[in-house]
Amino acid sequence: MKRSYRSSATAVDWKRLYVSRHLIDRRTCYLLNSILAGQTGRIKKFRTIIGLGYDIKDTLLRHISAGSDTEDYLARRYYAGALLTCLYRSIAVQEWIKLRNGEPVSLERALGAFDLFIPESSFGNLDE
Repeated sequence: MKRSYRSSATAVDWKRLYVSRHLIDRRTCYLLNSILAGQTGRIKKFRTIIGLGYDIKDTLLRHISAGSDTEDYLARRYYAGALLTCLYRSIAVQEWIKLRNGEPVSLERALGAFDLFIPESSFGNLDE
């Protein structure tokens, strides 16, 4: 699915892409609600959510900006923010693993990965 973002607009199967993103959104919401509902298995659920990849970013941003009319908005904001930070850091570590394995990584990407460790920075992707 990653290639489809870089393909021409006519070459993308938009219906399949939408369904994929929708399923990721629903899975992320389900797991986040499960994290909020109980204390057991949170680390495993975190790993499962992060394993869904960068497509979870929009869902997490939506939960971070949950309104105060939501019953558990403080916990929801906290855990969504923690998940987003974890996602960014996992992206950075993947870049450094490439570097360590001798794969070609530009200096800009290797140093830019440090920005992903600062949650307050506006960077959430090495391409930004």
